[in-house]
Amino acid sequence: MDRPPPAPRPLDAPAAHSLTRTQTGHVPAVIAVVLIAVVALAVLSFTVHVLFSPWLLAAIAIVAWIKFRPRRSRQ
Repeated sequence: MDRPPPAPRPLDAPAAHSLTRTQTGHVPAVIAVVLIAVVALAVLSFTVHVLFSPWLLAAIAIVAWIKFRPRRSRQ
């Protein structure tokens, strides 16, 4: 059974899949949120990298050893 083709739409009728003004208004907000998330992830990654760097941990250990090393008793 062949169905007849759908009736043509008038040219001034909006398409069902076209974006309205309210939908296109959200696109910059979504892009901004994604960019903020990417920047926050980059900053967090760099911070963790610096905090757990072997050189920084070694420097903290040396300073702690110098500051809190056992003293000779004066007796």
